[in-house]
Amino acid sequence: MNISFSRINLSKSQRSLIRLELEKEFSNVLNYLQFIISTYNQIDILSKIFSCLSKWLEFGISILKIEILFEYLFNSLNNDNLFDDVYNCLSVLFTSPDALKYPSTFSCLLPYVIQFETILDQCLTIGNKVKRYSFFFFCLD
Repeated sequence: MNISFSRINLSKSQRSLIRLELEKEFSNVLNYLQFIISTYNQIDILSKIFSCLSKWLEFGISILKIEILFEYLFNSLNNDNLFDDVYNCLSVLFTSPDALKYPSTFSCLLPYVIQFETILDQCLTIGNKVKRYSFFFFCLD
C-alpha cells in the first residue's frame, strides 16, 4: 500500500499524533532500512526506501534522524535507476526547514554537493539531458 501523507488531508492533531508515533519508532525503522539496504540492495526496494524517506522528511521527521544515510543517498545518485528517487529525496532534504536549523549538519554535506559537479560533467559528456536539467534546477532551488 502506497501512502503519501502530502496527499492525505489530516487535522493538525492527527498529523502531530502520527509524527510523534513515527518519531518514537524511527530508530527501529532506520535500523530495519539499513538491514534491507545491506542485505538486498535491489533497485526497486531502494527506490521505495528513498521515496519513503522523502515523504517522512516532508511530514516533519528531522534530517538528523536520517543523517546516517546521507553518504549512501549521495552515492546512489550515480545509479541511473535510482537517480529520480534520490534526486527527489535530496530536494526535500535541502528545502526542508531543518536546512536552516542545523547549519553544521549541512556544512558536512558540502563534499557531497561538490560531487554534483562531477555528475553534471558526466551528464554533459554523455548527453543525458534529463539528468543535466534536473541538476541545473536543483542548484537553482
